[in-house]
Amino acid sequence: MTCMMLASAPVTAGELEIPADLVKVGAVVCLKVDNRGAVSGAYVIESTAGHEKDKEIVAGVKQLTWGKAKSGDRSRNIWFPMSIAFGEVVAPIAPASCAPAKGVSQPRRP
Repeated sequence: MTCMMLASAPVTAGELEIPADLVKVGAVVCLKVDNRGAVSGAYVIESTAGHEKDKEIVAGVKQLTWGKAKSGDRSRNIWFPMSIAFGEVVAPIAPASCAPAKGVSQPRRP
């Protein structure tokens, strides 16, 4: 199974387990990566499957890892959008930025 991400930094998925019902699903997620390289928060902005697969998409994204932060790395602990395609599908285009909803410190977790 192929999972394709468009991200601003190198990302690895290792043995990413993709549920069969996510095959041919594209999405835009808003996520935050901590200094260790782990996804510390994520939520779906848009999906080709509507929002019925949000929980599974977030679970897949949380399997991704970035390398440990280097000194001065300003791309950590901030929210950023990422397009993701599970298999052979065109993912929606990500906006330039994203953040939790106004007045909410953390996004709603599916």
